[in-house]
Amino acid sequence: MSIDPASAALANRASLKMNYQPGNIAGTILSPHLETITTGSMFIALDNPTHFKSVHEPLTGRIKINLSEAFEATKLTVTLIGFLRSHFNADPKADQFGKAPAAVGMLRLAKTLISISYTIHEFEEGIYHQGMSEYPFTLTLPKEVAEVVMLQFKDNNLSKTFYLKAQMVPRDKSLFADLQDEVSMLRTDCALYLYKPPGEGEELKQEIGHPSGNINAYTSMPSLHKQLEVRVGGVAGIGSSQAKSVISLEKLRFMPGERIRVKIEHDNSECKKPVKSFKLKLLRKVMCFSGKKTLAKPVFFLEEYLMQKKFDGCAERVRENRTIEFELPVAEKTVGNTNSLHPNLRPLVKLFSNSADNALFTIAYEIQVFVKHLSKLEFGMGNFVTFPIEVQSQALEVPALDELEGEWMTSQNLHVWQPNYVHPRVSLWQTPTEVEGTYISMS
Repeated sequence: MSIDPASAALANRASLKMNYQPGNIAGTILSPHLETITTGSMFIALDNPTHFKSVHEPLTGRIKINLSEAFEATKLTVTLIGFLRSHFNADPKADQFGKAPAAVGMLRLAKTLISISYTIHEFEEGIYHQGMSEYPFTLTLPKEVAEVVMLQFKDNNLSKTFYLKAQMVPRDKSLFADLQDEVSMLRTDCALYLYKPPGEGEELKQEIGHPSGNINAYTSMPSLHKQLEVRVGGVAGIGSSQAKSVISLEKLRFMPGERIRVKIEHDNSECKKPVKSFKLKLLRKVMCFSGKKTLAKPVFFLEEYLMQKKFDGCAERVRENRTIEFELPVAEKTVGNTNSLHPNLRPLVKLFSNSADNALFTIAYEIQVFVKHLSKLEFGMGNFVTFPIEVQSQALEVPALDELEGEWMTSQNLHVWQPNYVHPRVSLWQTPTEVEGTYISMS
């Protein structure tokens, strides 16, 4: 940061020009339609930029500012912002208002989850910024900040995202791109790639137990164990025989790419028919809502099987225990149209989506385990049990994010970062007010 004569600054200010082009490196995520200046630029450089950040740990980084001409600001601010968004083609068959089908067409709904503005530093009048400067910060996240979610299918997009927005607030009001909302022409933002670690005890493996003797229903952990009793063969129950299964999972929360073990304890000792096959299926259910508190019915509903695996069955008149395994996907098999997404968000849509349950949409997963007997009277896929599971990403790495700072340096014609001013590190946090979910920012 340097102090220039006010007269020189006034002359430089007259030469400031706006240079916004959709999709260029200077285009911000949150306000790409608003102008930016060509005589300066900013970048938020988070520490360990390629790694997902835990919501329970402080964010650390630096705000980098490069100015070829003088800029007078009243303060430098950082804003933490979170959004829910759902853009989808409404299902004409959905009962949207309880009386008539939903309107056909794209619905674009959004809800602000959080917005807290922090002041990094305030500047006295007559202080003009030029050259390279750097402002390190540490931000403690509030409890409302959660893991990010992004699901793109065809032209539909469902997301829960969080951002940091930094801007130099100009003293000259003509340098606001939006005066009403006080959006500066010298600003930047970045998407936060966040994950939520397991709560206390959740990371511990939940062991499968089995009582001695005959197969009985479980009472200790009913959500982890399902019992299946079926009559096989015969007509109207005459001539049929019984088969029993206890099917178990070790836990109900998984990470993408994690191997899921399914234990099947099958009692076919009284059954006259062999088991043709055991089959596992992973089902995803997506529902979108209008966002109105008085309307709980979904206006969009989608079910899709994401994967299935088939295993050999067993003979008749036997008891058999086996464990079968499969891996959750780490990436989405198909990704829809991402042209409307900012390039910095596109890596998110390639990752396998987390579970979600909020005011605008739900993303839920189920594991279905099928037992198919070799019987002419057993139609379809056979009998099955269902386990609702939760999918939550953990500390992932996104190599594409490592290129962003280099691209910004190239756009500024900078070969090396040598700031002429480095501000002391600023700690940012917030204290809750009497209104739930609102805070007073502190630094």
